[in-house]
Amino acid sequence: MICLGFEGTAHTFGVGIVNSDGEVLANVSKAYEPEEGGIHPREAAQAHSKNARKVLDKGLKEAGIERIKKKRKRLGQEKERVRK
Repeated sequence: MICLGFEGTAHTFGVGIVNSDGEVLANVSKAYEPEEGGIHPREAAQAHSKNARKVLDKGLKEAGIERIKKKRKRLGQEKERVRK
């Protein structure tokens, strides 16, 4: 069994992956660092959103887990299919 955990704080987004023996397979994070001043919640949320996929992919790679990529249909294509 593999357990995947996500961490989100005001300045950090992270992914941790462990196996059923408790062995840490990956522990990857990316910190938001504003150019000046303190942390702005909206900017931090945008940074986390931008980095989430990269952090997850890096964690999966570090853990030796292959991610299955699915092709997503565009909303317009789904609407056409429903109309027919």
